[in-house]
Amino acid sequence: MIRGPNINHPEDDEGSAMDEEDEGTTVDKATDDTETPGQGPGAVPEEEDPRLAGETRVGDLSAKMFWSPSPARSTALMLVLSIILGLPLFYRGGVPLYRQPLLPVAIAGIFASAVLTAYITQWYSSREGIMYPRRAFLLSFVGVGVAIPGVLFGRVIPGGSALVMVGLASPVWIRHVTLVGTSAPRHVRNLPVSLLQTLLMACATVPFIGITPFEVLVLANASIAFLAGAFLFLAIVSGPMKRVFGITPYELLVSGLEHFTTSGGLEGESFFYDISATTTVWYSYIRIRRERKPDTHLVTTTLHPGPFGLFGGSDLPTKLKAATGWRNLMVFHGPSGHDMNPPRSEDVERFGNEIRDAAKGLTVDGGASEPQISTAGDIRLQSQSIGGTAVVSATRAPEPTDDIDPATGLSVIDTVKRTTGRERGFFIDAHNSLEPGVGSIFYGDPRANAMLETAKGIALGPDGDFKAGYSERSSLEIGGDLGDMGVQALVVETGSVRTAYVLLDGNNIVIGIRDKLVSAASDLVDLIEVHTTDNHSVNRTIGGYRPVGLETPVPVLRRAVRNAVKAAIADLADAKAGGVEGTIDEFPVLGHGTTAKLTAMVNATAGTTRWAFVSSMFVAVVWSLIPIIAW
Repeated sequence: MIRGPNINHPEDDEGSAMDEEDEGTTVDKATDDTETPGQGPGAVPEEEDPRLAGETRVGDLSAKMFWSPSPARSTALMLVLSIILGLPLFYRGGVPLYRQPLLPVAIAGIFASAVLTAYITQWYSSREGIMYPRRAFLLSFVGVGVAIPGVLFGRVIPGGSALVMVGLASPVWIRHVTLVGTSAPRHVRNLPVSLLQTLLMACATVPFIGITPFEVLVLANASIAFLAGAFLFLAIVSGPMKRVFGITPYELLVSGLEHFTTSGGLEGESFFYDISATTTVWYSYIRIRRERKPDTHLVTTTLHPGPFGLFGGSDLPTKLKAATGWRNLMVFHGPSGHDMNPPRSEDVERFGNEIRDAAKGLTVDGGASEPQISTAGDIRLQSQSIGGTAVVSATRAPEPTDDIDPATGLSVIDTVKRTTGRERGFFIDAHNSLEPGVGSIFYGDPRANAMLETAKGIALGPDGDFKAGYSERSSLEIGGDLGDMGVQALVVETGSVRTAYVLLDGNNIVIGIRDKLVSAASDLVDLIEVHTTDNHSVNRTIGGYRPVGLETPVPVLRRAVRNAVKAAIADLADAKAGGVEGTIDEFPVLGHGTTAKLTAMVNATAGTTRWAFVSSMFVAVVWSLIPIIAW
């Protein structure tokens, strides 16, 4: 077998190696010098790729939706808006300012009512649900701004003092919708703080402009009207999800927001479990044993590491490490899709316990074969026998792919086992080249058929003595778009051939970057493939977009991959291996089409927002004006 980068990418011979003496600080001048640290997507700057820039915004949608300025900034803005609101409200035209000493006092009253609203909202809502000072102060600031149009309109129109009351009541709508949607998903619990700002602003206003019994009636009626409008808005936008799943979207929203901000809110897993189905889950496990060194454990499965955050199967590698207690654990992305997301963390723990029990008493006395590359079109299968288990890693890089479905992956494994005589199979979806909009590979489509035909040509040699080395680089050293497991590397040496299995704990890789990571260490080994775990813990939304390389600069990733492979080579020692392949019955997963259906419901909810807002505000305004019109 040819040594060095020729096996991986013959076209990358020149400039592929990184400076040995400078431990990865030198990068490929032809590709990486154009990148700015923190820019992320790789060789194409974000401003030159509108599609990628747009997907970046999609991936961070949740964070931007719930972003709030600091309380100090909101307070400063509240002061500005209080002046804008107070001047038309309290200023007496034709009277010199020096004869209006109470004007700044009245404006200060409006400002004080806004600040007091924020503090009381924080105190009350944090006990009834979730609330943070940033959001409480932002909501109070918005409330002042919402009141301005009605107040200005009422002061401009002769005899429009009653309209001022409508303006003071208008914050009720935005406060109730926001509090129900982000704090406590119950209407009655939020009533006190939904009405709070209107009440306090009225109390700050009345001593300076007076109020008639009719205006009190208008204020009360308008407050009820805007509250009813908020009820109507929430009922309309909740319709699609309520009808299909029996839950309102703001119940999930509150749980999800708490989850993203505090890593709590895992009660949302009960929703996923309620809509889940049961299936049979496949897994394959390999143990590599060396004297006086910790065992290295390899796992692949049809379970999918989603849906997002820390819900269910998300962060599958870290959760399995905790459940099994295995120190050096590499959880590769197997043949799976979003239908195979475990709904609860406890289901992942059960899976870990099942694998650990199956591995008890495992005979570890097998060798390893030399690796083989099989290609057909853009399909590339890297295969090697380790401990009597046929390990097959599939990729289309640099062409993009998303998930490879279980039917395809398991058919590949069955084919390889028949053609090579191995007892067990270990399928890896490298998941290393992502382009938005490129879908999964399903059994029966041309790419799946090409993969199966390629598998028929695999002919592994006999197993023999081998060495193995393992290393890992924590995500804390790298940061960005990687999960807790960071970068892991396993190097298997059979005779004079070294094969590196690099695993990044992330959700796929930005298209084009995989080749750069391969070339970062291709001069150290004969064969290398870079994989990802497809860990959805790095995503912030359902269907979120945050692949490796989107945030982390490519030079940083290249350096991490090179150092991990280098450390694994230094760790090489004589090894033996064994494995087990099996299934777990009656295992809960989201089920066929559930993720797509849930995403469709989210889209349907978003689609109703505009007309729900218009119709609810129309009802609220007309209702508010009825006493004025009737009078």
